[in-house]
Amino acid sequence: MKRLLALEKQIPVFCAVLAGIVYLTTMAPSITHTDSGELAAVATTSGIAHPTGYPLWTMLGRLFTLVPGVRPAWMLNFMCLLFVSGGVYLFGRSLALIFGSFRTRIKGESPNLVSRVDLGRIFATLIGSLLFAFARTVWAQSAELEVYSLHILLLNLAIFLLLKAWFAPPESERPWLIFALGLALAFANHLTSVVLLPGIAWLYFSKHGFRRAGFIRLAKMLGLFFPALFLLYAYLPIRAGMDPAYNWGNPQGFAEIWHHVSGRQFRIWWFTGSEAFALNLRAFFVRIPFEFAFGGLLLAGIGLYYGLTIRRKLTLFFAISFLANLLYTSNYAIKDLEPYYLLALLCVAAWAAFGVRWVWIKLKIKRPTRFAVTGAAGLIVLLAIGLNHRPNNRRASHQFEDYTRAALNSLPPNSLVISQMWDVFVSPAYYLQGVEEVRPDVEIFEYAIMRNRHWYPNFIRDNYPEVTQRLGKRLDEWEGAIQAFDLGGVEDPRRLGRAFQTLCFALFEEMQRRPVYISPEIPGVGMPVPPGLSYVPEQYFYRVIPANQSERYIDVPVPRDEIRLPPYKDEPDETENLRRMLAQIYASRGKYEQQFGKLDKARQYEQKLEALGFPAPSSASQ
Repeated sequence: MKRLLALEKQIPVFCAVLAGIVYLTTMAPSITHTDSGELAAVATTSGIAHPTGYPLWTMLGRLFTLVPGVRPAWMLNFMCLLFVSGGVYLFGRSLALIFGSFRTRIKGESPNLVSRVDLGRIFATLIGSLLFAFARTVWAQSAELEVYSLHILLLNLAIFLLLKAWFAPPESERPWLIFALGLALAFANHLTSVVLLPGIAWLYFSKHGFRRAGFIRLAKMLGLFFPALFLLYAYLPIRAGMDPAYNWGNPQGFAEIWHHVSGRQFRIWWFTGSEAFALNLRAFFVRIPFEFAFGGLLLAGIGLYYGLTIRRKLTLFFAISFLANLLYTSNYAIKDLEPYYLLALLCVAAWAAFGVRWVWIKLKIKRPTRFAVTGAAGLIVLLAIGLNHRPNNRRASHQFEDYTRAALNSLPPNSLVISQMWDVFVSPAYYLQGVEEVRPDVEIFEYAIMRNRHWYPNFIRDNYPEVTQRLGKRLDEWEGAIQAFDLGGVEDPRRLGRAFQTLCFALFEEMQRRPVYISPEIPGVGMPVPPGLSYVPEQYFYRVIPANQSERYIDVPVPRDEIRLPPYKDEPDETENLRRMLAQIYASRGKYEQQFGKLDKARQYEQKLEALGFPAPSSASQ
């Protein structure tokens, strides 16, 4: 027991290292879906990411990509793993700080025994930290490249520094100033750190009251917080002025900077009504038992009640933070909302740690039985690892890089592609083309961004100068219309529709000089298309040709099976979308081969469809 107590300070380190080792068994080998490719390209080239810009994540990511001899994509995934492991360490430090403030001896307990208070502190910190580490959503942030990994680290840093300040003597000012800088770091990565503010306000004013000295200290804190935050966000206009290849939002002027940093483009999904709120809230409570392997919630419920009896103010801090996170995030009507609830999961894990301490202090059982109950709590951790390993396993997630690489390599030289497949093609192509120089001759226009975002004309000018020259005034007219709408909020449907149609028609004019392709979803999104065109399926895209040439057979090779789709089903929805998109293009090409009497080739496409689990074209048509 004395050895156990001697190792107590190393418990957060042990939990972080153990979590990191387990995380390594599920880490993706390369870029994955959605924003992964874009973020990898932005970090590697010191670009500007989608709103809110994530300047701190970008700068740290750039440092990691400088490691020689390692692919930037792998290194950035490993960086995310380290961030989450660091968050586990800081969470453990916070628990140790909380439990170390409790009394150290139980009245009447033999001094020859290690105190139950000491054992309760040790086991509560250990099991609480591991429950947090292996919560499904926390673990997921270590498996692939995303900004929420750093969010986990900085949330925990802010809470740890807040607790250090709160436990400091009332006259101590320095801990609060250090906390203000830590909070600025959190806001410089993700603005959802705003959900911390109600709990922070509760702890601060519960200690200092509404006295003059407290407000003076608060003013000093803000005097550090805002300059530090502005300094970090200054990366965006400074770097935008250098015209990086990936310059989302081009935030140089005040309007553009505010539009970007405030995430204005996402406001249409905020507070969309009670139906979305209820749906998100229900999804959270359906999912949370799986986060903590069911038993963790029982511990958390006990710990919440117990905490209110022994550390009411601290327990209320976690309760306020939990509710603030829940109410704020449930009003956001987007997919993949899980990472936005990270603070709520942190609070539940803290309550579970309180529940373990209750076993040692308040539960009326003998010491050997306490060890047995604590062992059962340890089994909950093992169950969480077993339940959450497979859903978070991205070791075989090659499919998005494989598909994008194969799709780019299937195209003729200097092709132009119009696509709306951000999640599975455009974003991964940002990385492959911009970092690893895979087919940089192919020019990709993202249809949804081109249609909606004020900065995309500037992106076209910087990256596709020859096309820009031919677009001429048509690009200028579209830029004026979309800036008035996206930045100024001036909606002129006739102007927007006319200018956008002219721009789209101009892109199809590129057929006269180079091959033009659209990805399989474009025919269904209502893109303005000039009359007299036909689409021919070629490997992974549809080639756009004049309708009067559609009766001539175009021979292309059957795609080789280069795309390693995972063998299990616990993959993101984007994997299923990729399968369906491949099935669509294979079925279309199979019918095309049949139409021209190429039955051998048609049969090869049928086999590819069957390998994906879809019926052959002839079966589907019947």
